[in-house]
Amino acid sequence: MEEENIDHGVECDGNVVEKDKMLHEKISELIDENMQHRAELIRRNKENSETIEWLLSQVHKLTDENKYLRINLGIHKDTTDHTIAIRKDSMGPSFSGRLTGCLELDLN
Repeated sequence: MEEENIDHGVECDGNVVEKDKMLHEKISELIDENMQHRAELIRRNKENSETIEWLLSQVHKLTDENKYLRINLGIHKDTTDHTIAIRKDSMGPSFSGRLTGCLELDLN
C-alpha cells in the first residue's frame, strides 16, 4: 500500500509541475497582451491629443476671425439671429449664407 501512495504522490507532483508551467505560460501571454494593449492606448491617446490641439487651433482662428469681423462691422455685442430656418420642402435645416468657415486673415 505504501508504494501506491508514493506513486500517487509522484503523479500529483507531476500534475502540480505541469499546472505550474501552464500557469506561467498563461501569465506570460497575459503580460504580452497587456503590453500590446498599453501600446495601442498610448498611440490612440497621442492621436486624440493631436486632434484636440488641432481643434483648439481652429477655435482660436475662428475666434480671431470673429473679432476681426466684429471690429470691421462696428458690432460690439452679438445681435445676430442664430436661428436655423427649416423649409417644409427640404429634409433638413438650411444654412445657406450662414457658414463661412475658417478664413485665413492677417490680423497684424
